[in-house]
Amino acid sequence: MSSLDSHGILSVIEIAFFSPILLLSIFLCLRHGFKRESGWLYLLLLSLLRLIGGACLLYAETQHSANKNLQITYYVCNSVGTAPLLLLALFQLMRINTGMQDKGMPRTFFRPVQLISLVALIVAIVGSTDFGSSKPKDAQQGATMSKVSAALFLVVYVAIAAITLLTLSRSSHVLSVEHKLLYACVAALPFLLVRIVYSAAVGFTSSKGSPFYRFGVSIWVQAFMQFAMEAVIVLMFMVAGLLTPRMDEQHYPVQRQGDVGVEMETGRLAKPGH
Repeated sequence: MSSLDSHGILSVIEIAFFSPILLLSIFLCLRHGFKRESGWLYLLLLSLLRLIGGACLLYAETQHSANKNLQITYYVCNSVGTAPLLLLALFQLMRINTGMQDKGMPRTFFRPVQLISLVALIVAIVGSTDFGSSKPKDAQQGATMSKVSAALFLVVYVAIAAITLLTLSRSSHVLSVEHKLLYACVAALPFLLVRIVYSAAVGFTSSKGSPFYRFGVSIWVQAFMQFAMEAVIVLMFMVAGLLTPRMDEQHYPVQRQGDVGVEMETGRLAKPGH
């Protein structure tokens, strides 16, 4: 530990936290499915990003390595962590609204938000890679792309917040087994906002004296606005995922027996003709 600075120590903490999270993420993917639509694949992706980024920083510090590729990998892994969190929340909301049938938003409503999220992710990766370039032109381009990705992530957050609140207003139509997922989405909003503000501040800051400067972020800022926020969000969704049964076809179809309504998992009685 003596050869580690404060950021190296934070990386040790992140690795200690995300190592068991990686295993639990694999369990959730096995339980709910590895399909992208289940959303849990993004929790697995976030865990891998944090472990890879932390490992690169620890290797660089303990081996006193000035390898540029290690530094770039660390910064890329740090900069794209926002996307998996947003996509995790988005796909849980899509699952919840699918279960609401005609009372929920159709899946086509979520596709533009998914597309913007993926574009922001790609832009963030390219921007972080170019930002660390020794060529002034590439570095400037990287700075611009980082700002674009931060703005896109903010747009996605606003969309997710709006969908969450709209879904909450129709919570009486949400399947009873999926209420925990909805509560996790609602509870995660303020923590996601802090995480988005952090990404935006880092993306738009070019002053080396700023606590948000990409290559010299204040350890306290990073620990609170990045790691702590991610940890809280991950734990909330993980608990909800563990307490929610696997999504399968029987959750969604309206079942009828002739003209007699059958009670659904929402706790409502399906009336004949509905």
